[in-house]
Amino acid sequence: GDIQIGHNVQAAKDIAMTAGKGSIQVGAAVAAAEGSVELSTVQGSIAVGGTVSAGQDVALSTDTGNILVGEAVLAGNSVNAQIRQGDVEIQKAVTAKQGSIDVQVGTGGILIGDNGPDVETVTARENIDMSVDQGKIKIYGKTSTQNGDIYMSAGEETYTAGMRNIIIEQNGEIASGRDVTLTGRNGDLHVTDAVQAQRNLNVQVKNAGGVSFDSTVDVTGTVTARTENGAISVADTLTGNLVDLRTESGDVSVGGDITSHTAVTIQAGKGNIVTENVTAQEAVNVAVTNGNITMHDVTAGADASVTSSEQGSINAHNIVSAGITHVALSKGDLFLNLAEGKGVLLQMEDNTAASQVNQVLAEAGGQGTDVALTGNYVQIGTLAAKGGDAVLEVSAMGAGQQKLISGNFTIGSLSAPQGTHIPTLWSNRGSVHVAEGQLLLDDVLAVDKLYVDNAHTDMAIFGRTPTRDGQQLTYWNNLSMADSKARGYQLYTDGRVRTAKAVLIDAGRNLGKLYGDNLSVVDMMSERETNRHGVFTFDRRQLVEPDEKLHTQVTFDPLFWDFAGWQPEETKEAGPAQSEE
Repeated sequence: GDIQIGHNVQAAKDIAMTAGKGSIQVGAAVAAAEGSVELSTVQGSIAVGGTVSAGQDVALSTDTGNILVGEAVLAGNSVNAQIRQGDVEIQKAVTAKQGSIDVQVGTGGILIGDNGPDVETVTARENIDMSVDQGKIKIYGKTSTQNGDIYMSAGEETYTAGMRNIIIEQNGEIASGRDVTLTGRNGDLHVTDAVQAQRNLNVQVKNAGGVSFDSTVDVTGTVTARTENGAISVADTLTGNLVDLRTESGDVSVGGDITSHTAVTIQAGKGNIVTENVTAQEAVNVAVTNGNITMHDVTAGADASVTSSEQGSINAHNIVSAGITHVALSKGDLFLNLAEGKGVLLQMEDNTAASQVNQVLAEAGGQGTDVALTGNYVQIGTLAAKGGDAVLEVSAMGAGQQKLISGNFTIGSLSAPQGTHIPTLWSNRGSVHVAEGQLLLDDVLAVDKLYVDNAHTDMAIFGRTPTRDGQQLTYWNNLSMADSKARGYQLYTDGRVRTAKAVLIDAGRNLGKLYGDNLSVVDMMSERETNRHGVFTFDRRQLVEPDEKLHTQVTFDPLFWDFAGWQPEETKEAGPAQSEE
């Protein structure tokens, strides 16, 4: 049977109304001055047509049926509504003066009605928690907390494109005194400026569905967004104390700048990342598993990491960090204007000749390697030491941890006041122009040709039969001895060159038979003569124009020098000059 209240019911303490099969209809005031009010049925609906008030809590529950709040529900502490199967519709105010509001629905929905702009419809001092296992939450009126968090969760069994789990329209508004957490399942979440969090904003979609922010997002705390199979998009700027956007499968796009007072993390499993400027006072971490990254400037107060781990290219303007700047991709190309940090790691694995980095700036004298460069094609416009009083340590490796760079290794301008040290440089072909400082190369191998120069001297290191093309110094790698000989070169700022275990086959002497298809017997004898010592000095006083004879002969030193210990100011008496014969 039903319970119908047509006149006021008052109690000093508690009021309880319970029906098995039947409805409860409240048409007049129900008030428990110092206690609680409980309205419950097993199979039936609850309709509140008169004001329900309690000094403590108000509880409304039904197993199967609806709950309709047509008049005010006012609790001195908390309000709780529970339905296994049915809808909750709040047309008037539900207020928890000192406590929280908790509305839980199994299968059904929750609707918060429109009472006008900025009119409090659902309000609590502490938290508001509304959840629908299968169904929707529709917010058409203001929902707010003074000091607590707001949790909204709704989902569907299957995903339909464009379907939303949580709908905020008309005068709908979520205003939290602390955090807002919105969770959907098999549906899209659309977050507008009607969602306001004084601290953190957390949005998540499980299974399928995306998250979209259609305007500026500005919170004092954390901004997090998560999807399993769907995109995350922000139409304008995004600002928070911490920003964390992640998809397992889906794109991440931000139409405006991202600003964080701590860190920024953007991750996409299978999907692309597109952003404008990213600025963080701490670390920046941008990563995709399979997809492209397109960004403008990245500025980090700590480390900055931009990576594509399986397949995809990276296209950015400037990536600048106060710590380590790490840019890596496995299969794709890197297009970057500037990489700057205390240390810089550019790891291009299976890349093509399209990859290009205009400028790399790093501090010299860090822990270990200052600049690490890998790839099939390593093509840098300018590489410079921006500070530090030590030698700039640079490593150069091919893809897959191989020594050999299978494509090109080029540095348009290398500048380090205290000099640059590259332990190993094996490349198919390449060129390095030293604009400032000396260059120390411990182990050099060129398959085709490697060209190195500074303001005073140019030299070519060939792996094939050399050709005369303008270099003053020409060296030849015997590739059959590549693993047994580490050929070192040291190019000083004054144009002097010293080598260890190198083979000088021409120093401007224009050996006539050297540049044919094969080396002559005389040339091979000359190669053996120089190779026997493998250490010589070429001085800048011998410089002439290309194709002219040297003023003096190159001198070969009879003893092996400790190549790693050479310094620019070092002097050593040269051995006897070698005649052309």
